[in-house]
Amino acid sequence: MGSTTFPKFGGLTYSTFKKPIAGRSHVSTSSGGKELRYPAWPLNKWSFELQFEYLSERERYNAIGQVPNVAALVDSTNLIANDWAALNGFFLARQGSLDSWLFDDTNDDSIAQAQIGIGDGSTLSFQAVRQIGEFTETIQNLNGTQVLAGTWSANLPVAATSNAFIIPTVDSIQRQSGLQVPWQTQGWPNYYRCTTAGTTGASEPNWRLAPAPGMTVTDGSVVWTNIGVPIVAYVETTTLDWTTGAKLANTAIKPLVNNAGGYTYVCLTNGTSTGSNPTWTQQLGATVVDSGSVSWLCIGKAQVGAINPIVPQLAGFYTLSSTGLLTFATTPPAINAQVFLTSGFYFRCRFNDDVQEFENFMNRFWRLGKLDFQSIIL
Repeated sequence: MGSTTFPKFGGLTYSTFKKPIAGRSHVSTSSGGKELRYPAWPLNKWSFELQFEYLSERERYNAIGQVPNVAALVDSTNLIANDWAALNGFFLARQGSLDSWLFDDTNDDSIAQAQIGIGDGSTLSFQAVRQIGEFTETIQNLNGTQVLAGTWSANLPVAATSNAFIIPTVDSIQRQSGLQVPWQTQGWPNYYRCTTAGTTGASEPNWRLAPAPGMTVTDGSVVWTNIGVPIVAYVETTTLDWTTGAKLANTAIKPLVNNAGGYTYVCLTNGTSTGSNPTWTQQLGATVVDSGSVSWLCIGKAQVGAINPIVPQLAGFYTLSSTGLLTFATTPPAINAQVFLTSGFYFRCRFNDDVQEFENFMNRFWRLGKLDFQSIIL
């Protein structure tokens, strides 16, 4: 079972085809004509068909990060790659339909704060899923980096620290105009880290101005840098006021004193809070240490769930398996607490055939009329 990602090329047509395969039903018919049906497998699959108008043996790229991941560079100085050899080689290296690989459908490769379960006070593990109408689809082959990131907020002071992360809302990206996500970029929405401190603007910035990792966008006086694809687990949490006493890491509070912005803070360390209410630094990503030496991280304004705020979890307190199983390390979500997940994902696929037909329609230009493959279930 391979872990190589299918390369992306500029010659892909806009007429791509994707079909859901709901399953295969076994049918047993009695002598009276009655039928008994049961599924051959419990999960759905997807069938894909890609068409490439052209694959150049001398494709020019603007940056090394745009070159397909298995392209054979002809000229590394001028970034000219042999896309035909890259795609042909990828197919041959998989031995046709023998080995599986990962496909990133740029139009369908992420879930953003998708509810994946409800706590019962004891369950630690939850399967990554998404809702397609009335159908709940299992999500596997997750793609991204585990971070603690909140959502964007207007007029929010932001510190330029390694903990000042946000994730754009999917709705805002869909409404925005300008650059589309480049076909080289894997996963969307990406997450952004503050690299120049300041205060966010009155309205959400155009994230399409920085669609690829390393690119920046200015938001009020804040500069955000695209970091890549995030993985964030959220739990609907009752956030209480700060008090003295024992504190556990990964718990959240919303102080009522010295907190004019109404921000939420996540406990970073186990400890015991003592003394009086500290001054809560009003900046996303800022760390506050109370007089009991307990550290708290400002995550900005937490998004409100059905009743309580949705609080991002510290990355060290949960793990994710290759099959998309989210497991909390110690403390299970409380009874009726909703569990959410933001993540990119791949489709694990195999080619349908062991033969592909390329057409050489011009000197050093090739066409591939149809590339068929379908997803598989782990």
